[in-house]
Amino acid sequence: MGDFGISKQLLSEDDVAASMVGTPFNMAPEIFKGEPYDERCDIFSAGCVVHELCTLTRTFQATNICAIMTRVLKGQAAPLNPETYTHAMTELVTAMLAGSPEERPTAKALLGRACFADNQRRWKHQVGKCRWICYQSFRSAMMAALPWLAHGLPAR
Repeated sequence: MGDFGISKQLLSEDDVAASMVGTPFNMAPEIFKGEPYDERCDIFSAGCVVHELCTLTRTFQATNICAIMTRVLKGQAAPLNPETYTHAMTELVTAMLAGSPEERPTAKALLGRACFADNQRRWKHQVGKCRWICYQSFRSAMMAALPWLAHGLPAR
């Protein structure tokens, strides 16, 4: 997660970056440590955003950068309320906020988790419905504007 004005494209799985810019509230521990980092720091940052959406507070709230860094390095994020969020959601956020990059799930692994996999069918169905509505609207508009096209656009 970052400012695309300073983003960097990593060209292979073995590429790493070493810059230290961005929102300190969402910085992964390896960035604060000055270590090279890869896409797994984005998983950490996304975990911060998900945590903030769930709690409506900063994941690592502090008044200055040193205090933020200390909280991030110690992994001092408040747990999600178990009465509000499922065990699967709590596990997801906890995994994304793992202090070690090796312990964080990849984007592919995240999308394979049950909480996403269960919803993928529903999302695909909704996308399919939206595409159908858009197609029908496009077809109607084209047929009205260009009646000679009516025979060229299938009704599906």
